[in-house]
Amino acid sequence: MRKSFLLLFVITMILTACSLQTKTAKEGVAPKTQETSESSIQSENAYQNFIIIQTDNQGFPQNQGVYDFNNSTLHIVKQYIPEARSSNADTRLHIIQEEKIRQMLEDDLKKHFANQTIQKDPYFAYETTYNQCTVNVDKENFTIRSKEFTIDFTWIDRKHQIIEDENHVLYQIYQ
Repeated sequence: MRKSFLLLFVITMILTACSLQTKTAKEGVAPKTQETSESSIQSENAYQNFIIIQTDNQGFPQNQGVYDFNNSTLHIVKQYIPEARSSNADTRLHIIQEEKIRQMLEDDLKKHFANQTIQKDPYFAYETTYNQCTVNVDKENFTIRSKEFTIDFTWIDRKHQIIEDENHVLYQIYQ
């Protein structure tokens, strides 16, 4: 049951990304592209409808991360990896690292899902929506803001398609 829910969730996210691309193709509008120079960044107006999908967690305990931005509304869906239990043979350094990662996870949860607590269910998907959001873009950062929420990403590639959050999780932007 849980595996089928996870599979359904992943398929839904993929179909959502594909439908955005298909819609653009059907309307006859050429996809937005960027030059490869660092100085050419799309204007903030170009980021009115997009989806950001996690591509690599880089060691942060997060299975999935999706930011769906549509007409100033941001919908966030994340799924975290359940906490691993330490064995008695673990070193003190390993335990300290686990505590640091656990704190980072709790901070991420509080930042994105302020009214929710960590669930033990490994298939639990955290979801929230923020309204009246704005997007700020510059050479180094990609920021989404609302009255009660701000998320900063850092550009990783010169084409401005790959971003990284404060936990070093990598995402790709699809428009």
